[in-house]
Amino acid sequence: MIEHADRQKPDSKQKSTGASKSDRSNSGTPSAPSAASRVLSPHTLGVLLVILDSCAFSLMSLFVRLAGDVPTFQKAFFRNAIAAMIAVAALSRTPEKFQIKKGSLPLLLGRSAFGTLGLVLNFWAIDHLVLADANILNKMSPFFAMIFSIFLLSEVPSAFEWLTLIVGFFGAVF
Repeated sequence: MIEHADRQKPDSKQKSTGASKSDRSNSGTPSAPSAASRVLSPHTLGVLLVILDSCAFSLMSLFVRLAGDVPTFQKAFFRNAIAAMIAVAALSRTPEKFQIKKGSLPLLLGRSAFGTLGLVLNFWAIDHLVLADANILNKMSPFFAMIFSIFLLSEVPSAFEWLTLIVGFFGAVF
């Protein structure tokens, strides 16, 4: 885990009042929770962000289809170019910048290669299949991750997870 310089571990000698250092005013008393924290719990915010994510990816698929006869590789190139600009802007604002840890390069290159292959194949499917079918097949990646985790991470799914995997495949196929 990466520790940020601006985050400090609480002092064990400090009295615990239930409020963090940033929640206290200058007098040392806990301040009122912010309006955002009173409205949305972290769980609710997470659910809303996943729904927003799904809508954004659905719109991306729609625009890929609406791009028409533009070659699949060209669509993938421009999608990755825009994503790279966003990533560079986001990384330039973090303390870590563009540092790659020693020994991580082969895994990062493998992730990049498989991610690009998946993106190109997804865009090809969007161009050649019904849009709903292409999107549902793209959303099956968690099922494949579960299968690959058996071989790559030595994780053993429970009986319930196997049942949900089978039901998910059945639902996607039929």
